[in-house]
Amino acid sequence: MSLVAEEASVLHVIYSDPSAPGTHYKPANVAFCELVYKLGDPVPKNAGECPERYNVCRSHEGIVFTQDQRGKTIYAFARWVNKNGKMGPWSDLVKAIIP
Repeated sequence: MSLVAEEASVLHVIYSDPSAPGTHYKPANVAFCELVYKLGDPVPKNAGECPERYNVCRSHEGIVFTQDQRGKTIYAFARWVNKNGKMGPWSDLVKAIIP
């Protein structure tokens, strides 16, 4: 998973199936990608320290931030959730600056 800045106040979530890394598709039977995040320091040690939650249904979906959040660092973890509600492991920490 990565966070890509393409416009002001928006970060786009890009994800792919780990078995097909060149694609931007969910693995089979996956409903969505769950993203948890925290704005600003200190850096969270794990997903449990991230108070915000966002469900991403499609790769390249944008998360819109407010004007006063621009320039802040976002720290995020992600995991797959299948159609039966079973959750995969959390990803490594990803960080980006809100444009």
